[in-house]
Amino acid sequence: MFKKLFIVFTIFIFIFYAGSVYAKVFLYTNSNGETYLVRDNNYKPNNKNAITIKYNNIIRFKGTISTYLSSFSEGLADIKINGKHGFINKNGKLIIPFLFGGSAWDFREGLCPIENNSRKWGFINKKGKWVIPPEFKFASSFNEGLAKVEDNNGESGYINKMGQWVIPPEFDISGGFHDGLANVNTNNNIKRGFINKNGIMVIPQEFVHTWGFQDGLAAVKIKNKDGWGFINEKGILVLLPKYHNIWGLSFNEGLVPIEINNKYGFINKKGILIIPAKFRRANDFHEGIASVEFNNKKWGLINKKGKVILILSYKIKFVLSFYDGLARFESINGEYAYMNKKGKEVIPVKINKPFKIQY
Repeated sequence: MFKKLFIVFTIFIFIFYAGSVYAKVFLYTNSNGETYLVRDNNYKPNNKNAITIKYNNIIRFKGTISTYLSSFSEGLADIKINGKHGFINKNGKLIIPFLFGGSAWDFREGLCPIENNSRKWGFINKKGKWVIPPEFKFASSFNEGLAKVEDNNGESGYINKMGQWVIPPEFDISGGFHDGLANVNTNNNIKRGFINKNGIMVIPQEFVHTWGFQDGLAAVKIKNKDGWGFINEKGILVLLPKYHNIWGLSFNEGLVPIEINNKYGFINKKGILIIPAKFRRANDFHEGIASVEFNNKKWGLINKKGKVILILSYKIKFVLSFYDGLARFESINGEYAYMNKKGKEVIPVKINKPFKIQY
């Protein structure tokens, strides 16, 4: 009980010192001892202990206040309130309290890289417990059993889920493992190549820019003035470096969005234009669906044949790709929410009921 009150009091302190007037937020406890955080100018809690709080530069999220919402990964999404990260599930329930400062990445393979309040990176599990202590200068998500981390000297290497070094920190720049390979540069060589999980350079350092492998291909630049091309896992160039704008720089589900004459379409791994370039913006395919923006600035969803399966009726700034059945979007008012594949808001941006802080 004391722990719950302490967390609630901590949230209140964050809110109280947030700044000037923007909207009313109520923090109160009902007769059953349930604590709620309410943001709604029309809601009047019938409780003499309700506290009116002044706030600035915020967005609405199920009655609480937030400055950041991530996409869902492994059933959880990162929500940031006043510099502190917590994690919610698909029902909007707070699973991991707002205890972590700094930055955070997604959950992958059951673990999330996150900074503590001393700006050191470690890994937590889905209960919010430290599994790998925060002792790294930087860390990224696990992929294929390994995670890239930086030591105190800023050199990158790879650890396993026990926090043990598998590949020593000897790289200046490195990415995560995908398809058994990771892009790196080393030995003060500004060009990049790819190592395997034994740390052996299997694709030579001959690229000025690289991206990680996905679907068996990796985006590379041979010269700065060139566009992007794609190599296979043997380092053979299979798509010529002629693409200057590639959204996401990775193939997903066999397709990648590319820009042609200021419009986006999708090519396959042979470089064949499968979906014509007719969209103002386009995101990667995930779960068989891609979000696209039409010429009239409306957003919709298409399938892998390019068929429009849904046009969203409300005004939106952008829609991201689907993860775990949900896509994050931003309204024209700068408010975030999630939609399902039918375009329905499942975690709405506007509220008229209190949101219970659940632990």
